[in-house]
Amino acid sequence: MEKHRSDPTCAECHRKIDPLGFALENFDAIGRYRSTYGLRKEIDASGVLPGGKEFKDVGEFMWHFRDQHSKFARALTNKLMEYALGRQMGISDRPEIDRILEKVEKENLGFRDLVVEVVTSDLFVNP
Repeated sequence: MEKHRSDPTCAECHRKIDPLGFALENFDAIGRYRSTYGLRKEIDASGVLPGGKEFKDVGEFMWHFRDQHSKFARALTNKLMEYALGRQMGISDRPEIDRILEKVEKENLGFRDLVVEVVTSDLFVNP
């Protein structure tokens, strides 16, 4: 970790991605919660976000984003769509993403419904 922080080439990206990794450290590769590595070493899930906000666990990490629901929903929808289509989203894709987000918000839909909206969207059905 210290190598990533001391090397300017590595540090530029790692300062942005490491906090997310630290916050999620309590979850193993298949998403099970754990508080230790094996039977001994306690997991430290604390970190500092690029803006300087500190957190001690995933709960505090998420608390810092409590008022950014729309940004999160847009980023999640974009990433789901990119994964589904196998390409990056462009400006011409925005109207369909906006339509999905508007429906999800208006109808107070959850994640499963968001996935359904992605795979039944015009972008997915008629690539």
